[in-house]
Amino acid sequence: MAKRRSAAKATLGAGIVFMLFGLVFFAISLGLVMETKKFAETAQETTAVIYDVETRRVRRNKKYRTEYDVYVQYQANGSTYKAELNGGNGSMDVGETITVYYDPENPLDVRKSKSAGMQSFAMIFSLVFVAAGVGIGIVPAVKSSKRKKLRETGEQGTAMIVSVDLDRSVRINKRHPYKAQCEFTDPVTGEKYLYSSESMMEDIRYLQGQLVTVYYNPDDRSQYYVDLDSVDENVMGGGPAVHDFR
Repeated sequence: MAKRRSAAKATLGAGIVFMLFGLVFFAISLGLVMETKKFAETAQETTAVIYDVETRRVRRNKKYRTEYDVYVQYQANGSTYKAELNGGNGSMDVGETITVYYDPENPLDVRKSKSAGMQSFAMIFSLVFVAAGVGIGIVPAVKSSKRKKLRETGEQGTAMIVSVDLDRSVRINKRHPYKAQCEFTDPVTGEKYLYSSESMMEDIRYLQGQLVTVYYNPDDRSQYYVDLDSVDENVMGGGPAVHDFR
C-alpha cells in the first residue's frame, strides 16, 4: 500500500528547526545575561567624553543598515583610557559627555550600561521560537503517534469517506492540506460516528466514496485513527479506472 505524507510529518522538521534554533539562541542569551550580571557586580561608574564616532553600512537580510562604532576617553583606576564603547549608538555625538561603566580588572571593557535588559529580552524572545517549534512540529507529531497506536490496541471498523475538505487551520508551503471526513456505522448498535482523518499534504479528493479502515477505542469512541493507507489500492493512482465504451 502507498504511504501518504501527513501534515504532521511535514511540519515535524520545521518544528525541530524552530525548537533547536530557539534553544541555541536561549543558551547564548543566557550566557550573555550571566556575563553582564557578573560585570555589574564589580563595575565602576565614570564619566567619558566621546571623541570619535565611525559609521558603516552593512547588509543584513537583503537590506542595508547603518551601524555605529563609538569611541570614548575616560578615567579609570587613576589612568586615562581610550576604548570602543560597548552599547554605543547613532544618537551619540562627538564631544558629548556621558556616564559609562568599566571593569576595574579590565578597564578597556567599558559599557554604556550594566543592565542585562536587552540580553534578558533576547532570552525571553528565544523561548517564543521554542514554543513555536513545539506547537507546529512536536505536538502534532505526538498526537499522530498516539492515534496510530490504536492500530495495535483499538478495535477495527470500516467507514465511508463521505467528503474531502481543505484543512484551513493549517497552511504549509502556502497551501492547505486535505482532510477526509468519514462516516462509520456500528454494526451492532446501528449508531453512526463521524470521524476526520489526519491532514494530508497530497490531494486526496479522489478518495471520496471509498471505504477506509478506522481504529477506535471501544471505551472512548473519541479516540480513533483513520487509516487512509488502508484504502483499496485500485484508487491509489488518482482514482479507480474508468472504462468508457460509449
